[in-house]
Amino acid sequence: IDEVITSAEEDAEALAAKKTEAKSALDKYVSEEDYYSEEWAEITALIASGKEAIDAAGSITAVDTALTAAKAEIDKVATKAEADAAAREAALADLNEFVATINEEEYTAEDFDLMEEKIATAREALSTATKETADGIVATLKAELGAIEVAPVRVEGGIGYADFEEALAVVNEGGTVIVVKDVTVS
Repeated sequence: IDEVITSAEEDAEALAAKKTEAKSALDKYVSEEDYYSEEWAEITALIASGKEAIDAAGSITAVDTALTAAKAEIDKVATKAEADAAAREAALADLNEFVATINEEEYTAEDFDLMEEKIATAREALSTATKETADGIVATLKAELGAIEVAPVRVEGGIGYADFEEALAVVNEGGTVIVVKDVTVS
């Protein structure tokens, strides 16, 4: 009679097998290569927490519920693709906000054309940027554009000029030349 397995023992074995299966499913649910290290650390903590909930479950239904809940929490963690997309979106918003502050009239035509080229290059680079590179692209652009000096002279309602004589030559009758920085007139 010792070799006869009772219903309670069968139920316990089935529950133990279900817990092992659920924990294995949780281990295989996501792959580390799909996440950045920061997010992967969060995933491993969620897997550990899910396994604890599975171990604490008192029925097969409770095991299924714990597994489903753990998977739902894991699904909230951004994958590399999702983190990259969010970083690109945030960096592009930052870039657009910065670009909106640039006043074309404060720069020479050549400098402004150069700025537009740099902005277009940065936007293109952002289209394929990762979470790890997006902010650097915008920071580099800001530094490069910040290094371009404001034109020392400009015509009211027009663009900037590198020197006073150039600006004076384009002023129409009644126009105003605005000197922004020290200039030498010969």
